[in-house]
Amino acid sequence: MILPLSVTSTFFFILNVRKIRPTSVAQVEDASGYKDGTYYGTGTGFGGTLKVQVDISGGKIAAIQILENNDGSEYISKASSIINAIISNQSTNVDTVSGATYSSVGIIQAVRDALSQAVVSSTDSSSQSSNTSQSDKNDSTTDTITGTVPYKEGIYYGTAEGYSGDVSVAVVIQEHTLKAILVTDNSDDEAFFNRAMDVVKNIMKKQSTDVDTVSGATYSSKGLLNAIKNALKQAEKATNGESLDEKVDTAKLTEAIENVNKLEESEYTEATWAVLKVRLQEAKEAMEAKEQAVVNKALDNLNQAVTLLEKKDSGDNEDKDDRVYIDGTYTVTVPCEPDEDEDFETYNLTMNVTIRDDKIVAITDIYGDGSSTNDSYIKKATNGTSSKEGVISQIVNKGLPEEIDAVSRATCSSNAIVAGCEKALEEAKRPEKTEAE
Repeated sequence: MILPLSVTSTFFFILNVRKIRPTSVAQVEDASGYKDGTYYGTGTGFGGTLKVQVDISGGKIAAIQILENNDGSEYISKASSIINAIISNQSTNVDTVSGATYSSVGIIQAVRDALSQAVVSSTDSSSQSSNTSQSDKNDSTTDTITGTVPYKEGIYYGTAEGYSGDVSVAVVIQEHTLKAILVTDNSDDEAFFNRAMDVVKNIMKKQSTDVDTVSGATYSSKGLLNAIKNALKQAEKATNGESLDEKVDTAKLTEAIENVNKLEESEYTEATWAVLKVRLQEAKEAMEAKEQAVVNKALDNLNQAVTLLEKKDSGDNEDKDDRVYIDGTYTVTVPCEPDEDEDFETYNLTMNVTIRDDKIVAITDIYGDGSSTNDSYIKKATNGTSSKEGVISQIVNKGLPEEIDAVSRATCSSNAIVAGCEKALEEAKRPEKTEAE
């Protein structure tokens, strides 16, 4: 969706959220006054990004609301008392709360971030004074920001696939204007992602998503652009009165739970049944989740636990003798080599492959012995992205590493995982089967 937007004047900020954990904030000089309105800001709490809404009325801080945080409820509850102190003092130069220092710092940072947008400068004051008696005239020099974004005010979230993984953003819409674009999560290389941030700057300047990707950081910038577009789709839904909650499909998970409830505990070993019980409880809790990814993960875990169930030894091994592979977990190591499109040094990839009833039922503990820069590619190949199924899920669902699609921009890691599974199957093959062939 290309959004044609324009504004006569624009006030914006762009934040690339970093995973830092400050322990204190410096004293700042308080502004002489603030413009009335609602402003949004972010800071970094103990668990990550913390977002607030600050309401200014009569030129003063009237209310502060925490919109989003990743800190524990106990800590954020303690730190929230700092809000009253800020409002009472009309200043962010307040003491942090003992026992909730990081959360307190995050709140202070976020409030300052919001207030930075509301500051009345000396130019603003003189302009307002000289124009008081001319309020019916053209007001193009005042601080009122007008825009043509046709969506309801609020903070909207979007996610899209970047280079090494998903990119997530929060888009703030206020006064029919794109006020802020916050990058809340990304897995891409910092150097490339910083270059890709030019896309965000251009969107804010043009007030439009009709911008070009950044040369040299195409995938990262494309991920940012698509994430912003997805956030604007959420804004469109909200404006049309539609629910923003994702429609979660729990049909397959419901069926899986029902099938597990039909199993007899007495038929299986205590260890494997214990794992199944844990996965079953997680699946029941996931039925209330509002995200499809949570439901899908619970379904995968439950199905894997069922597949790994071991029946108690009945002494009848006749059926097992007909199998091609010997049941067990095999640790294998294979080289991960670059192709003509990749530029990295060859490294070894190690994994555990569990085989049961002539099928691969689990692939775990995957790691490489090369540079840490390879980790994001291994993770991407393993888990996939929002638009592409991971290699592990594909192999386990099929039972064998056949006709597996590599995850784009993690092709070499994907191929290495497939090669590892093939090696495990070779090691697991019964000797008589090998001789017969």
